[in-house]
Amino acid sequence: MTIDQDVFGIENKTGRSSIRDMSVFQLDVSDCDTISNDMERLQIPAYVIHAQVLEQWQHPPTVGFRTVGLWWSDVYIMAEHFKETRMRRDEMRGAAFFNRKAFLPIDSFPDALAGAKTWALVERFQRDGIAPMYRLA
Repeated sequence: MTIDQDVFGIENKTGRSSIRDMSVFQLDVSDCDTISNDMERLQIPAYVIHAQVLEQWQHPPTVGFRTVGLWWSDVYIMAEHFKETRMRRDEMRGAAFFNRKAFLPIDSFPDALAGAKTWALVERFQRDGIAPMYRLA
């Protein structure tokens, strides 16, 4: 099957922490808003990928990194696992906090794309529209 249009987007977030070690997953509300705005503009749903990236070597001015873990979610799963919004410690910007259970191991991602739930995210987007990823306190 050939598709000549965008059917979903992927937002990639990187950090040093494994989803397994997090108490909650934090995402700036501005990032959530960007995802929602892009979904509206492009009329497609979005997946969110978290990549655990660690510094491998440092030879100034170059630094090398390696990905040691990948997890995925989608905007509807994240909305279902939303906990709260609050200001990040030591920063003057708001963040949305999600239960880490919103993220699944990357090896289950291919089935989400083309397995038993073929195009389920696209169909849900067409049926339900844009999921509000967070709510302000």
